[in-house]
Amino acid sequence: MIRLVQEDKFVNLFWTMTSKQREEVLLPIRFPLFKGLLGCRVFLIKKDQQLKFNRLKNIKQLKSLSAGQGKDWPDTEILLANQFKVTTSTKDENLFKMLAKERFDYFPRAIHEARSEIAQHDSLTIEKRFMLYYDSPFYFFVNKLNERLASRIEYGLKISINDGSFDQLFDSHPVSANILSQFRRSDREVILLKNHQLT
Repeated sequence: MIRLVQEDKFVNLFWTMTSKQREEVLLPIRFPLFKGLLGCRVFLIKKDQQLKFNRLKNIKQLKSLSAGQGKDWPDTEILLANQFKVTTSTKDENLFKMLAKERFDYFPRAIHEARSEIAQHDSLTIEKRFMLYYDSPFYFFVNKLNERLASRIEYGLKISINDGSFDQLFDSHPVSANILSQFRRSDREVILLKNHQLT
């Protein structure tokens, strides 16, 4: 998708987590579409593995376990830079299979992703103790030369903030509705990570 937008072929707009590398090749509309919640990460684990996480005594022990991530995801670099062990795959769907086969211990997912993914994978559940957090804005991106489209999108997003329609959509959309009430920070040990991928 990044290459298609960069080459101005077939696709002129898409949305993704930002990084220095992505902002070098594409034009970001710096409006955090998920209000920063993309950086709230809970763990998918096998259903019989919660006790392993309950027994951990400190962050160092958590870092000794292996997290699963996509090979080219910005999250992979963030975890590695914060001294986490990471096992990668080039295909997203393989990560769920690898977790089920215990090729790694946990799969950090944004809170809106975790909720829908456990419904699709019977052997997995959401780990109950930990949450990672790092700054991780999720932006619209366009081709570097398409400043007119970027300006128009930014203009529309500002209108939606001012008239309340963005919040209304966010609070009612199936992906984001009631998401914070399901993952209360007070119920979890929150581990703050640094994201050096941001401009």
